[in-house]
Amino acid sequence: MSWTRFLRRKHWDDERACEIEAHLAIETDENIARGMAPRDARDAAHRKLGNVTLVREDIYYMNTVTVLDAFWRDLKYGARLLRLNPGFAVVATLSLALGIGANTAIFQLLDAVRIRTLPVERPQELVEIRIADTKGGRTGRFMGRRPMLTNPQFEQIRDRQNVFSGLAEE
Repeated sequence: MSWTRFLRRKHWDDERACEIEAHLAIETDENIARGMAPRDARDAAHRKLGNVTLVREDIYYMNTVTVLDAFWRDLKYGARLLRLNPGFAVVATLSLALGIGANTAIFQLLDAVRIRTLPVERPQELVEIRIADTKGGRTGRFMGRRPMLTNPQFEQIRDRQNVFSGLAEE
């Protein structure tokens, strides 16, 4: 199958129209040779072939990638509508650009924070050690929402632990 029939549509449509006309001329000549009047012979040839426009449309759709053809027609229609109202076109383009940019930025942030694995050998084995909420007792630092270990507490846990392969301070 040659792709030129999709890319050079006008040329191929004109060629098919000439073929249909040639077929009608041959059929008309055969009808005249059988003894019909020229006008009646032409009408009989048209009746035998059928609706010429429908035949051309059938040939067109046989030689078309329907999805690409519909996409191309929709694209041209959208461009014509946007050209008629340039203010709307500018607002729509800026809205799309802003939306795409914001989504890209949010995804990059989520990718860096949640999706991408940590640069350690076995990230699934990482644990966090923190002080259990003592409800009223104050130990450690309290800058965030949860109490954190002080440096002396961390050093004691690091020196006395035998469960973990190593400890690192954040």
